[in-house]
Amino acid sequence: MKEPVRILLLGPPVVFRGENRVEISRREVRALLYVLASQDIAISRDHLIDLFWPDSAVEQARKRLRETLTRLRQALGGNCLETSTEQVWLNPDGLFVDVRQFQQRVAEVSLPLAQLPAANPLPAPIYQKMEEAVGLWRAPAFLSGTHLPASLPLEDWHRHLSMELERRYEALLERLADHDLALGNLEKARHWLEMAAAIDALNDAVHERMAQVFERLGDFAGGLSYLKKVRALYQQEGLDEMSEALERAERRFRQALLSPRERNSAVWSTERPPQIPLFGRDTELRLLQAGWRRGGALFIWGEAGSGKTRLVRELFHSITPSPRLMVATARRMEGGLPFHPVIELLRSQVSAEEWRELPKTWLSVLSLLLPELKAMFRELPPQEVAPSFAPSLIFEALHQALLLFSRGRRLFFLLENAHWADETSLAALLYLKDHGFFRHRGALLVTARVEEPAPALLRFASQWSEDEAADEVHLLPLSTAAVAQLAAFVCGRELPPAVVDRLKEACGGNPLFLLESLRGFLAFPFLLQDPGGLTSLPVSGSWQALVRQRLQGLSHRAEYVLSVAAAVGMSFRADVLERACNLAAEEVLAALEELERLHLVAVQPSENLIQYEFVQERIREVLLQEMSPARRRLVHLRVAEVLKKMFPVIDSSLAATLAAHYEEAGEGALAFGYWLEAARYARRLASAPEAKAAFQRAARLLDSLGGQISGSQVMDLYTAWIEYGFDLAQASEVR
Repeated sequence: MKEPVRILLLGPPVVFRGENRVEISRREVRALLYVLASQDIAISRDHLIDLFWPDSAVEQARKRLRETLTRLRQALGGNCLETSTEQVWLNPDGLFVDVRQFQQRVAEVSLPLAQLPAANPLPAPIYQKMEEAVGLWRAPAFLSGTHLPASLPLEDWHRHLSMELERRYEALLERLADHDLALGNLEKARHWLEMAAAIDALNDAVHERMAQVFERLGDFAGGLSYLKKVRALYQQEGLDEMSEALERAERRFRQALLSPRERNSAVWSTERPPQIPLFGRDTELRLLQAGWRRGGALFIWGEAGSGKTRLVRELFHSITPSPRLMVATARRMEGGLPFHPVIELLRSQVSAEEWRELPKTWLSVLSLLLPELKAMFRELPPQEVAPSFAPSLIFEALHQALLLFSRGRRLFFLLENAHWADETSLAALLYLKDHGFFRHRGALLVTARVEEPAPALLRFASQWSEDEAADEVHLLPLSTAAVAQLAAFVCGRELPPAVVDRLKEACGGNPLFLLESLRGFLAFPFLLQDPGGLTSLPVSGSWQALVRQRLQGLSHRAEYVLSVAAAVGMSFRADVLERACNLAAEEVLAALEELERLHLVAVQPSENLIQYEFVQERIREVLLQEMSPARRRLVHLRVAEVLKKMFPVIDSSLAATLAAHYEEAGEGALAFGYWLEAARYARRLASAPEAKAAFQRAARLLDSLGGQISGSQVMDLYTAWIEYGFDLAQASEVR
């Protein structure tokens, strides 16, 4: 059986017959083999003579060619070398040449690569062929370390073929790196780029991609070290400066190392992951981790209590190095307030030092959302923006601010309870997406309930996916195995399979229901002595029953404070609650500490204020449902009056909150005025859906109040509404 011949030229040249290396001692013989192997067609004897012996007489050159061919045939053995009177070639049977294989793979992928955008991931078959092609190279140079016979035509042949092969090799490596950058496979992308840099150490495009890898990994010290070596290399080659893109990357890395790193503690009260392990969500977590590496948007859908936020926190704590965390939380009562989640985020999660770094132009625009910026920076010019231009200006100001805030590390931007988010905030996020922010600077994570009607969010998700794929995770009920694991962890022992099955059936696989039920187990330790003998379980699948069970042990004072807090809102300030409860600060503080111990409310850290929030929206809902209508009206009225006294100069952004409280309190005339003010505020921000909703709320009150609203107030309503209609028409023309 004929032994195969392998000729490897992509790197130091080596020849094998079967498993044995073929040693060819003469330089001319080796060089002739390299020329013949590098192309898969016959080569004329005249062309070979011109390459190797251009200055020799024809007869002498032909004689030397015959002698060289004889020596090559002897070295290769068999019938590997074929000749005719005019041509020479290598027999393709049993022959493998890496150069020919590489060129074949390049030809197979050239057309698909030309048709695919550079930023898009590659189809798997194309990627596989490209990976196979670059894997043929054992070193970054064709005929690496080879000394060819002295001949100018032969040197030209070597130079031109080397340039062509190495250029194609480098292009494949760059495209492979782009593929893995798009998928978030950063270490793989770095591997391809290191190989490309070994071919051409002065390739700016490769170094710029490598800087992007370091930035996305958050390895700013490593990025600086890499760029320092690049700068030294450029200077060694007589180049004074790196490209402007590399200079900018170096500045970003230096700024990142000097930026404050401890902002996350102001968002979540602890940087440590929760003490109860995450059970039954391994697949979902891996999907989110892959999505985080890619960047863009990640949607997490699930029913209330399915563990959306818990999963997101697990994802956050699994990322190294730690990204910058920013959380925008939408709330049911604030759904009509434009930019409300964004405003609360900026108000509580950005330091004064960071605000001082933002140019005054953008500070002035953002003062439309945060009036306190005017007090912080008194030199800010007044910001008067035509309604048709307000959204784009505010969106761009937010874009510039987030570019600054993510300078130190990638941004982990979480929109919680997105089913309640206002349309203007969602539009701002689409603007950021259109400007590539989340693709290059981090990721947007969106959590939402599947049971809540959310047409605005569904439109948002659809618009996002039109030109940029988004990852989606749907949290299904926990499996029986996961229920067993969680129950064993909480109870400190494995429960009998029958008890686990009953727990799963009663709780529907909902992690929150399950934890609440397991707390019931722990409240009665004797139940754990013989769990298999239980005739009934301390379990309820209804929120009302679970909440009532948790409230049973509250003191009267804590229960009263909690009910008033429910009327104030999902989040509430301690000073507002003190006045609304008409209790001393010490009494309210003691009640809040009791509620915090029972995991009913949690501190919401802020630099200037003591603020709390309900740990679950459903707890607040049950409290409001069980409050008598008369008491509910009284509490809402008291809260509204407290807010008016605490803020005598009503900020326009507070108008909708006051309107909602007065409407719940049955004070329709007062609510009407504040709804009108809320509509004007939304109009100034060009937040059309929120302005429309506020106008409609005011108009509905007209029907029920009859003559309680003066003619001038009615005129104000419809005049403002008509002006709002003109704003919409102008905005449409601008678009």
